[in-house]
Amino acid sequence: MKRMQRSKPLMGSKVTLAHGHFKVVGMAAMTMAYPVARIEILKGLKVGDKVRAGVRQSDDGLVIEQLTKQGVQP
Repeated sequence: MKRMQRSKPLMGSKVTLAHGHFKVVGMAAMTMAYPVARIEILKGLKVGDKVRAGVRQSDDGLVIEQLTKQGVQP
């Protein structure tokens, strides 16, 4: 998955991500809350972190499997 522009933990089991267009999954640029596969994925993240995400398709949509911080964080 492409680089996400920011992350914002939301209600413990989701993360809000602002991202560009994803050609692979046919998704336009947007900001949206995505469910995470495991709560541990959010450990160490804070609002404003730039991340790279690994996802899988479920019957209910995309699920975040991995989030890796990118670049120098303030």
